[in-house]
Amino acid sequence: MCGEKFHSRESLFRSSSTGSGLDVARGLVCSNDPGERYRLELAPGRATLGGPVSRVGSRQTKTPACRYAARWQPHQPTILRRANNPPRRNPLVTKLIRKRSRTAQHGNGPQPAPDQRVRINLRHSTRVATWNVQTLHRPGYATLLSRELCRYNITLAGLCEVRWQGNGEITAGDHCYIWSGPERRTGLYGVALAIPMALRKSLISWTPMSDRLLSARFLHQHGKLTVIVAYAPTNVADEDVKDAFWDQLHQAVGQAPPHDITIILTDANATLSSSDRSTGSPVGTTFADRTTNNGNRLLLLCHHNNLCVADTWFPRKRIHHWTWYSPDGRTGKALDHILISRRWKSSVTNCRVYRGAELGNTDHRLLVAQLKLKLRANQHSQTQPRLESSLFSDPNIATGFSQKFKIHLVAIHQFSTDLEKKSNGNT
Repeated sequence: MCGEKFHSRESLFRSSSTGSGLDVARGLVCSNDPGERYRLELAPGRATLGGPVSRVGSRQTKTPACRYAARWQPHQPTILRRANNPPRRNPLVTKLIRKRSRTAQHGNGPQPAPDQRVRINLRHSTRVATWNVQTLHRPGYATLLSRELCRYNITLAGLCEVRWQGNGEITAGDHCYIWSGPERRTGLYGVALAIPMALRKSLISWTPMSDRLLSARFLHQHGKLTVIVAYAPTNVADEDVKDAFWDQLHQAVGQAPPHDITIILTDANATLSSSDRSTGSPVGTTFADRTTNNGNRLLLLCHHNNLCVADTWFPRKRIHHWTWYSPDGRTGKALDHILISRRWKSSVTNCRVYRGAELGNTDHRLLVAQLKLKLRANQHSQTQPRLESSLFSDPNIATGFSQKFKIHLVAIHQFSTDLEKKSNGNT
């Protein structure tokens, strides 16, 4: 066994008259034995020495031929230990230095830049939410909201009625907020998306469409994710206003790339009834007696863009479905909804309302959907057999193939001619 040797900083780098010293220019430490050479790695405030130690500075040590790792820090002694058996959680012990290639040592070769992009891991449980917060235009509300989102471990949160003017990006607490509001200071409407600071770099792009619509695109480990935050007009609003909003929402969903996972976080001001269920219906179990006008528009959006309403596919109590309560606290409705592409419907593992989340005097509740991406290999895909081109070296095979190919071309030409004559005769 090799024991521990303690050397001061001065004795480790002191050159002696016997020939042992430090060659800083070449990055080597030499001893009396010409066959022993040690690599030195310099870093701000520390140095690392690797190799068999027989002489350090002017001190002669009698140690077996084994490999060590050494490291010094300012105002602390250097500890030399065996590299293959370092103690755990010791800040003074480093791993054994591996020799780099000649090109890498001199820095002349290509150095691959690390990928700095952050990706959302949808293979693990991911939570997205929608919440009508009534207002964030008060001091400290954005920070309080960040704490609530951290408490419920929300990855992405669509916020309605933030009442911020214009559009932009701010940081409050542990979250980054991107928002889209009215151009003038009206104190109405406004939508936002809350993103944890740890996932800010996963944001590829975002578009403020209006004071009721916002679209953002994220990078996840297996592709892209498009998130749309929407705040619909109420049922008593003018028909022109509702038509303009729903047309713009149709356009925003249609502009999303087809291979992206599309999620819509919305306060649709719409109630949906289970009586509208049919084969391939986007609606599951609900408690509403009838579907409102906004509800019909929402169903039309789902049918045209192949979406489903995730919060209706998990049977629960009424209190875990209702997202809005009247001032008397007795009447409740499910006005907020989370929509997802039907292709990724199986990725939604849970969706419910959490009544414990609080912010100001909002009369809406936090609606959370839990996602976990499920991928599997396509077992039915078969590779196309390759053509043995080497067989065409035989003249007989080449001639037979060319004749059959000409016959097929003539048949295709004759079929297209007959089809064109029939179409001209019908006209």
